[in-house]
Amino acid sequence: MIGHMSKSGVLFIVRRARPYGYQAEALTGVYFGPDMPFATCEIIALILAGQNTHVQLWQGSRSESTFAVEFRSVNYTSYLDLKRLGPI
Repeated sequence: MIGHMSKSGVLFIVRRARPYGYQAEALTGVYFGPDMPFATCEIIALILAGQNTHVQLWQGSRSESTFAVEFRSVNYTSYLDLKRLGPI
């Protein structure tokens, strides 16, 4: 670990890069805030679909009656999956 003091008096700590990881099962949910662009949510959902299929996705929306964000469970189906399902 290396530390240095900036001119403004802020101490910066720099650690040497160490590889670390976690089991895929450790990630159980991803919460998207109400201002998250749909395209960003879609990219994250596509990445997760290929890596970690048991992760639950949650979409946030602002409450109309209270100062709160309410989350609902969502399922994302990719374009390719829809094509495989065929006409509905």
